[in-house]
Amino acid sequence: MGLFLRARARSALAYVSDAGIGLRDGSEVPWSRVRRLTDRHARTRMGHRFVWRSELEVDGHPPIWLLPQRVQNFGEVHAFLRARPIPYVDA
Repeated sequence: MGLFLRARARSALAYVSDAGIGLRDGSEVPWSRVRRLTDRHARTRMGHRFVWRSELEVDGHPPIWLLPQRVQNFGEVHAFLRARPIPYVDA
């Protein structure tokens, strides 16, 4: 199974699949090289907490950001990433 990102802005991440993540430069990173998925949060003026960005930390690559405001199918992609066997941090 795999999902393509429907992004409104350029992202280093092009797709995710059972094999790993595909980058816009054409390379693919296996899940064994993905170290962590981190959700970074912010707060609204009313104090509600929300995911501002998700970061994928990959060996030999700068962190890959996923911005919910820029990825139309963020919920679907985020759920797929959370189901992968990688550590998750809710920061």
